[in-house]
Amino acid sequence: MTTPKVLSVRINPEIGAGHHSHVITAGKNSKFGLWENDALAVYAQAKKAGVERFGIHMHVGSGVLNVEAFLMALDRLLSIARKVTIRLE
Repeated sequence: MTTPKVLSVRINPEIGAGHHSHVITAGKNSKFGLWENDALAVYAQAKKAGVERFGIHMHVGSGVLNVEAFLMALDRLLSIARKVTIRLE
């Protein structure tokens, strides 16, 4: 198996939003994305395996009409990204 040069991980920021419960793709009851501790472990394993560049992303839901949900989720994502950066240095 070949190690990829780039890996991007989808984070579950534990904050979901959307116009209907069926389109919420983040939050405590969502199966999508990795939890913070799992993501930190995945990044560490990937670096050890030889991955050279890393990405991070999230998706909180569809039809989001409240910008506040995005801001809260973004704050959480950036907090996790800072921790990832420190661990990968």
